[in-house]
Amino acid sequence: MASHPRLPLEDVVKLPPMLFGAIRWSRNIGRPAGNLCSGFQIRVEERTPSEFVDLGGGHYGKAPGTGIWRLVTASAPCSVAPNEGADFVVTFSVPDVHLTVLDGVYRITPELVGNWDRSLFTRISGFRQLDPLAWYVTLTPDRHIFTADFRVVRRSWFGGIFR
Repeated sequence: MASHPRLPLEDVVKLPPMLFGAIRWSRNIGRPAGNLCSGFQIRVEERTPSEFVDLGGGHYGKAPGTGIWRLVTASAPCSVAPNEGADFVVTFSVPDVHLTVLDGVYRITPELVGNWDRSLFTRISGFRQLDPLAWYVTLTPDRHIFTADFRVVRRSWFGGIFR
């Protein structure tokens, strides 16, 4: 496998804000039918910064219509990545992000969708779930590139986790 040259830190800080992610899962959990990306929808929302207004008498309140969740994309673009040992891997990138200010934040929430295999073992042993359920990300000048890692796990109907 060819190695890629690394950018020096001076060049990395010049890059625009970016959000990336990866979803991994063990082969024994199963797979979606067809393209691996067809098993996921990666929802990305942005909580816009709150703005405050003078209510008079030394009191301030949040301006209406600020500090709200706004949909960035219903499903971020996904690509199938090379397997990592016994794990399947898909990656995604979120287009057109910017630095967040004040209390602004991005929320990345992948969902399992599509036609995953429904083997008897899978149905009896439990259900699939993403871990964590979401990432909340603040992009600042010091941390303007972020990678969100998720894992599909199998949860038992009776508690516990199987990887």
